[in-house]
Amino acid sequence: LLVEFDASGSSDDDAIASYSWDFGDGTTGSGINPSHTYTSVNTFSATLTVVDSEGLTDSTTIDITVTQPSSGNTPPIAMTTATPISGEAPLLVEFDASGSSDDDAIASYSWDFGDGTTGMGINPSHTYTSIDTFTVTLTVIDSEGLSDTSSIDITVTQPSSGNTPPIAMITATPIGGEVPLLVEFDASGSSDDDMIASYSWDFGDGTTGSGINPSHTYTSANTFSATLTVVDSEGLTDTTTINITVTQPS
Repeated sequence: LLVEFDASGSSDDDAIASYSWDFGDGTTGSGINPSHTYTSVNTFSATLTVVDSEGLTDSTTIDITVTQPSSGNTPPIAMTTATPISGEAPLLVEFDASGSSDDDAIASYSWDFGDGTTGMGINPSHTYTSIDTFTVTLTVIDSEGLSDTSSIDITVTQPSSGNTPPIAMITATPIGGEVPLLVEFDASGSSDDDMIASYSWDFGDGTTGSGINPSHTYTSANTFSATLTVVDSEGLTDTTTINITVTQPS
């Protein structure tokens, strides 16, 4: 930084005999209008000392601030896209950082895929094998070391089996009558897209049964809710209920 100093505003009732300068960076000078070049970054206190013809003196100081040269470079801008951003495991995701920009050039593209793995490049791909939501972070660095980051979330879900739950259906004959009442139950109307593995019954009077066509005798008067639970080969279930009304003998 070249600085032109000026002591012409100094005054004396007779005459100023000398102008001495301490530029604050270890160098000195003299004269009413010296110039000095600062070559390092700092704030320097430049001191002027004037001496008149009779040896009287006065001093004054001014601060000169010297800063680091600016490169004119601006930081890059990171931009991330991903296809797809969600899906079932294993999920292959294609990442794209081509929308990132810089006033000069981007020197590197670094990726943190959020699952403990990393990658490089403008268009990496990555396969997620576990179930979670992962925050993926892109860091771009330009040719002068300035950087920016951008993040995107990737959601990975459990693979679906394609199986649908079964549908439970009951018929009963009869659905009402006097004690003792023998009822024939029928679950043959139940259905599943694969197969029903089990038929479980709660007859509503504290007893249970199994099978597609069980029978049960009610020995007390009441209204009983008989419940059928069907389970398919992949463990999915459905239930349905029918009421059986048992009366006292007339």
